[in-house]
Amino acid sequence: MRKQKIRQFAADAHRMLRTAAAPYGGQAEHIAFCWFFRLTALRYLEVNVPEQWQVFGQCADPERLMPELFARLHAEFPAAFPEDADALMRLRLPEELPEMLLAAVPAEEWRGNVQLTGWLYQYYNAEEKAQFPADAKRNEKVAAGQIHAATQVFTPEWLVQYLTENTLGRYCRETHALRYFVHTETEQTEPCDPQKLRVLDPCMGSGNILVSAFDLLVQIYAEHGIPAAQAVRPILQENLCGLDIDPHACCLTAFALLMKAKAVCPDADLSRMRLSLAHFQFPELPEPLRSTPAARTMQHSAQFGSLLMPEAPLPETEAGFPEEYCRAAELLTQTYDVVCTNPPYMSNSGMNPELSALMRTHYPDYKADLFAAFIDRCISFTAAGGRIGMLTPYVWMFIHSYQKLRLRIYDSAPPETLVQLAYSAFRDATVPVCAFTLRNAHQSDTGIYIRLSDFSSSMEIQQCKMQEAASDFNCPWRYEAGTEQFRMLPEQPAAYWLPQPLREAFRKGKPLGTYADARQGLATGCNARFLRYWFEVNAGEICRCARSRAEALESGKMWFPYNKGGDYRKWYGNDLYVVNWANDGAEIRSFCDEKGRRRSRPQNMEYYFKESFSWSLVSSSDAAFRYKPAGMIFDVSGMSCFGTQHREYLLALCNSRPAKELLKAIAPTINYQCGDIAALPVLLPEQEDCERQIAELVQENIALCRADWDSFELSMDFAAHPLLVRAVPAAD
Repeated sequence: MRKQKIRQFAADAHRMLRTAAAPYGGQAEHIAFCWFFRLTALRYLEVNVPEQWQVFGQCADPERLMPELFARLHAEFPAAFPEDADALMRLRLPEELPEMLLAAVPAEEWRGNVQLTGWLYQYYNAEEKAQFPADAKRNEKVAAGQIHAATQVFTPEWLVQYLTENTLGRYCRETHALRYFVHTETEQTEPCDPQKLRVLDPCMGSGNILVSAFDLLVQIYAEHGIPAAQAVRPILQENLCGLDIDPHACCLTAFALLMKAKAVCPDADLSRMRLSLAHFQFPELPEPLRSTPAARTMQHSAQFGSLLMPEAPLPETEAGFPEEYCRAAELLTQTYDVVCTNPPYMSNSGMNPELSALMRTHYPDYKADLFAAFIDRCISFTAAGGRIGMLTPYVWMFIHSYQKLRLRIYDSAPPETLVQLAYSAFRDATVPVCAFTLRNAHQSDTGIYIRLSDFSSSMEIQQCKMQEAASDFNCPWRYEAGTEQFRMLPEQPAAYWLPQPLREAFRKGKPLGTYADARQGLATGCNARFLRYWFEVNAGEICRCARSRAEALESGKMWFPYNKGGDYRKWYGNDLYVVNWANDGAEIRSFCDEKGRRRSRPQNMEYYFKESFSWSLVSSSDAAFRYKPAGMIFDVSGMSCFGTQHREYLLALCNSRPAKELLKAIAPTINYQCGDIAALPVLLPEQEDCERQIAELVQENIALCRADWDSFELSMDFAAHPLLVRAVPAAD
């Protein structure tokens, strides 16, 4: 309830301030943000440094103090509040806004919690972000100025700690004090000079990763005998670096870091701190500079951000370029000991044409999603031997379109640790995610993998299970695996949980596709027009005996049994539909839209009416395989395997537990494609008698499941319900 009130306040404040700032045109959004940020920052200061800051508690009219307070923020924390207040004070603050802030966010929420300003900013943009899925359905692309709002996700604190503790934390001597550090049996602390450590978040957002890194660096300095009072300045000015396309992110991050510094060293002079943070919203360059190589390199930076990869330091940055430009260019061309981030997630379908073109040009192998390009870029940012920590969708571990990215990771920066979260655990991201750390070296290829996908999606439970596995070498959901083991599998998925015998099966066996043809079937283009349940049509118009297209045409019938997949069911059943295939499917095969483009896709027609075994394309549970007698047409959702050799054995294999585990590795989504099934490894029995016994058991299973299916009215072969007892005439 409290979180909902905070979220609602931020959304209401955004609407009110945007309305109040509307007369200022193109500056309205920026002015609205500045007011919101300053109000929340002042409230944080009032709660945490009450002896120095009084805003709401002793003044019934906070607006009267705003000019003085805004000027003071600018004077004391210029890195976070770079603008003076003159332009902002033209806006009249909505009178009820301070009271709304006090009512929605209790004082205890602010104590020691500077990251609350970041959460509020995410909620501030929540209504704008919520619009993007609807826009995507209408095929509307995300504009350049909206990318930061569309992709902004605040990373949960425990995942931030996992990422920083298993990257920067490797330089700590007292790792036992780290809650999410993944301990190993051969653990070694990395030697370092703390003043030379360089940490980058290339998508820093509101700075929660850099804030966590600040705490670790204070610990590292202390372990080297340097007190916090002396460590604050080098940490802020040398150790921590951040980049983002959103200029507001720089302000939020700067404020968070300065408040952390003030907490450990209250007397520090923060007015002269020059933080290594940069954004990519630059002022317009004067004409002589626009044609320079530096300007051309950075011309798309507003939406491409830290994905830019200048080949060398840009010499022109000393000659008249704005300070913001020079700082960003400098950070882009350096390497770092630790690169840690939660990058934006945006598939190619949501990118505007300019961003999509940039991805094709600069990241052709990783253009499917922004996060994939950021994985590659973070590896490039990292010095030899350095570490990378990221939170991304976990599709890169498994599916076909990310195979080149997997190989890039295996070859350049193998995983040291990885946590695979439950499917819907990270609700703000709306996609299943994993957190992982990589090392830009090949000294050790064995990684520690923690599988949380089998537990509740509650973040509290996920957090608890992760902590348990981090320190317990024998935890059952903790695995060790090397990338060489992944290379044994088709398309090299990161199937770390597979036992060695199942991985070896791919090397020893032959793909199922060498024994049977796995095929997609008919796509009608309009099922409502061409499909019916079998009981909706005249039984005399259904042909069940055709064994080829020629026989179907010769029958003169209109309707033919149609395999459309269906619910989870093994061995036999799910035969509910018939399809209009009159005159060899003439109407379907000529079905076009109003522009003359064919809507139907009658593919693999040479397999129509053939005996097969089938499965459903989409399943929320495991795949289930069923025998299909001759006489049916099959659908794209009722994919099928055709072949006479070893048919019963292959069907038994597909319905077995080993196949179930193998499919989790090569088909980890809810879709089971033909290529996935064809890739299953097959090891035939050495003795023919063994295969014969398996075939007999399969036939028995099919017979039992057929009898079960036929015992209900949905079956075309239903005769009578098995619970009905027929009277047997007495013998004479």
